[in-house]
This record gives sequence, C-alpha cells and structure tokens, in this order.
Amino acid sequence: MRWLQEPSLIKGNMVGGKIKGLASVINAGGLGWMVPKGFVVFPEETCEAIGNFLAQNVDDHCLYAVRSSGISEDGVAASFAGQHLTKLNVKACDVPKAIQEVRESAANSILYAQALGVKHETAMPVLIQEMVQPAIAGVYLSCDALNADLNPRLEYVLGLSDKLVGGTQKPDVSVSLNRL
Repeated sequence: MRWLQEPSLIKGNMVGGKIKGLASVINAGGLGWMVPKGFVVFPEETCEAIGNFLAQNVDDHCLYAVRSSGISEDGVAASFAGQHLTKLNVKACDVPKAIQEVRESAANSILYAQALGVKHETAMPVLIQEMVQPAIAGVYLSCDALNADLNPRLEYVLGLSDKLVGGTQKPDVSVSLNRL
C-alpha cells in the first residue's frame, strides 16, 4: 500500500487516471484544491497485509470512500465511467469488505472493454480516502457526447454527486464551458 501523496504513483502504469490525477495535485502543492487524505491498495495486497495496514492507519471514527482506479480507467481510449463500484460513507470496520467489493466489480467491465477494444483488467488498484460531506459536488465532462456538443461541461448537484454520476439524478446546474 502507498499513501496518495507518494510521487511514484504519478509515473508508470501502476494505477489509473483517478489516482494519478489526485497524486499529481497533491505533489504540485494542492493547486488550491483540498484533496482528502488517502492511500492505494494494490491488487497483490493480501487480506492480512491490508488488515495490518488499516489497524495502524485508519481512524475508527472516520468514514471512507472506497474507489476503483483501474489502469485503463479514466484514460484517453475509455473512461469506464459507471463500470466499477464506488462505496461511500464506509465505516472503518467495513473498509476491508468494501475493498473486496470494489475489486470484484472489475468483472462488470469485460463487455465494455471488449466493445472499445481496450485492455480489460481483472485486478485493479483501489483508492481509500477520508470521506468528505460536500455542500455541492459535480462532474467535469470533456464534452457532451449525448448532445454532440464538443465544449466541456460542468454539472453539479447539492450534496454528494453519486446519483448524478450514476445517472439517477439530473444536475441542479449544468454549465457549458466554451473552448477558446
């Protein structure tokens, strides 16, 4: 396991775009963004190693977000958006089970990867971060594929954005950002 701020996470193909992006922001001094404390669990980590790490590093009074970060995920060829499980508001005692559930969700994306002709990973890194309870949260889209709009778009909702990301809630605000 490695802490999210470790520079080695930015280089190579050990993790997906989500972890690389967050690690890059942390290593650039935050760039004005507050990134919740977190760590990465790699596919080869055993249940025993995970348990030992959690016992020493996880606050029993804190809630956690347990998220996928497959190597092909959030990439140029494919986003894998909605393909892998994310667990929010996870109690410390439930983190090991949530890690296992997120790992198992890699099987959900087999057909998606085949359709796009990209590599499918059956084992992927998992990101564990301290949970944040936001006033607003959103998604930055590089384009609006549904409406053939090539301009980037920012959509957000009050509270957590999990329902927005999952497609079960429409954005409270949607802003098209014209390309220069």
